[in-house]
Amino acid sequence: MSRSVDDLGLQQPSIPTGGSDGVDGLIDIYNSSTVEVKNLLANECNVLFECRCCGNIFRSSLNYLTHKRVYCRTLRSTVASAFSAVALDFAEKALAGKHFL
Repeated sequence: MSRSVDDLGLQQPSIPTGGSDGVDGLIDIYNSSTVEVKNLLANECNVLFECRCCGNIFRSSLNYLTHKRVYCRTLRSTVASAFSAVALDFAEKALAGKHFL
């Protein structure tokens, strides 16, 4: 099926829903939806997983989970470790009353 040029949903930025944009938000939308919307979500669409860390997109949950366990988990923990070391140094200097800026 071809995409219509008149489909405004394809041409516009995402509409803010006011809730979470992750799985929790999707569950909330599904649980509070009409029968029609539940049917559309359950039977008429596929879900893509986007890694918030690197932006890669995955068509299956298994591929996404493998990616997070192997690649981005290491990347995130490395960044978190570096940040923790800087934050600890900053906190120690602040508690000691040292000027560090």
